[in-house]
Amino acid sequence: MKERPNNNELPAVMTVAEVATYLRLDPRTVENNLLRPGILPARKIGSRWRITREAVREYLKNNGKGGSV
Repeated sequence: MKERPNNNELPAVMTVAEVATYLRLDPRTVENNLLRPGILPARKIGSRWRITREAVREYLKNNGKGGSV
C-alpha cells in the first residue's frame, strides 16, 4: 500500500488516484461513489476528474465521520 501523504503535502489539485491513495480507497470507489453522485465536488477536464485539496478537506470534515462510502 502506498504511504498516505501528510495533509500539508497534498497538491492543490488532485487526480482520482491521488484522492484514492489519500482516502485509502480504490480509485473506482472514489469515482463511482463520491465523484459521479456529486458527494465530493470535482470537475472533469476532458475525460479526467480533478479534485481540489479543499474539497477533500471539506468532505472529510463534513462527511468523513467513519461512515461508509
